[in-house]
Amino acid sequence: MIKVFISYTFRDKQITENILKQLYSSLAKISYIEFYIDILHNDNNINPQEEVIDRLTSSDSVWVIRTDGIIESPWVMEEISLASKNNIPIFYIELSTIYEIINENSICSINEKVKNIIYKNGFNTPQLC
Repeated sequence: MIKVFISYTFRDKQITENILKQLYSSLAKISYIEFYIDILHNDNNINPQEEVIDRLTSSDSVWVIRTDGIIESPWVMEEISLASKNNIPIFYIELSTIYEIINENSICSINEKVKNIIYKNGFNTPQLC
């Protein structure tokens, strides 16, 4: 199973928790990838930042949702830095691609969009459809 950490910011109001829920709902249909989005999956009430770091450093790649506010977000910058230090590939995903994934109904179409992200960054994916 491929593990993907998704990095984002609410700072610029281009991403909301609802958008992330919709994105995860679409991406969860792809069985060979486990996606982690901290606001949706962080169950560590004692030390949530520790869980984020653990998840990021155990990921196979980090997908940064490219919005206007990512360069102003200390958390996104820290996640990018931590991924770089740990030689974890970083994929920058355009907001338009996020909306395309959310609006797809077909598992095959979602898989194609994910494959395009992965191939564009020099990696291979299993054949699903």
